[in-house]
Amino acid sequence: MNSLASNVLRNSVYKQKTETERALLTASEKEILKAIASGKTTKEIAEIRHSSMHTIISHRKNIFRKIEVNNVHEATKYAVKAGLVDLSDYYI
Repeated sequence: MNSLASNVLRNSVYKQKTETERALLTASEKEILKAIASGKTTKEIAEIRHSSMHTIISHRKNIFRKIEVNNVHEATKYAVKAGLVDLSDYYI
């Protein structure tokens, strides 16, 4: 029973944290995070957004810093939990 209560509390704190952090991302950063989570490469994102790869790399670094992740896997997990991408977009 105690572990159930702690899991609920922990999930609640995580959800509040992700909502606060999500608000810190700019519109461009949210779009880029969605693209990263959908499996696009930096080069592909740059082409889609008509930006240089250096610009996308800078955005990516800022996103990772703001949401406190270190790799694409963690960023994708964050994007799903934050509601930026839908799990139904992924196929197994």
